[in-house]
Amino acid sequence: MSGTVCPERLDPLLQLGIRQITKGNTYVVWGSSGSGKTLFSILAALSRTALGERVLFATRLAEGAGRLKTLSKAHGLTEEMLERIITLDIDSKNTEAALIEITRQGLSSTVIVDTITASYLTYVSENPELLFQRNRLLASFLAELHYYRRNENLVLILTADSGQEPRDQPIAGHVLNYFADMTIHLRKKDMTNSGEAYMREAGDAVTTRYSYTLDYLGFNSGGNR
Repeated sequence: MSGTVCPERLDPLLQLGIRQITKGNTYVVWGSSGSGKTLFSILAALSRTALGERVLFATRLAEGAGRLKTLSKAHGLTEEMLERIITLDIDSKNTEAALIEITRQGLSSTVIVDTITASYLTYVSENPELLFQRNRLLASFLAELHYYRRNENLVLILTADSGQEPRDQPIAGHVLNYFADMTIHLRKKDMTNSGEAYMREAGDAVTTRYSYTLDYLGFNSGGNR
């Protein structure tokens, strides 16, 4: 492992000033376009592989794969480290089945699904009459992932778009938040690189607010309020 790589400095939760990502937890990250969801996912993948873990990472490959390589190089990760990340295309119809199968086989200790609602929303918009069936499928998929997360002590990270979505978005939101040990809402301020992260843990009524700025390497914490 390269001596220039510090997994703790890569960890997006630590970059936001919250705490480090820990095994056995499910994190749900909400945010609109440009707020840092994909950046959070990529940094999480890099920080876990820098710790020697294998990572299963589902994202939009057209944009995510290039940023993954760019950020890994910027942070000093080697090709060997990058090879420990298994990438899947979130827009593929077979991604959910592949995620379950690879997780079931124990081939990764961290599972990251960037914009998990992407395929869900496409499906619902094209088949509105099957809305409730799709919700049941989403819940079943998450329940199976959660089963392996608990039994294998995995890290599970899911991001979802909180922008202008169809009217069924709150249903998917309730499904996602049901499985979350921690939710983080990223809200970027208009026309700036600054934003605020709102963190809440399961069973806790208190929401803690953190300020942050974005740059090409990640998040810079401005502290909590």
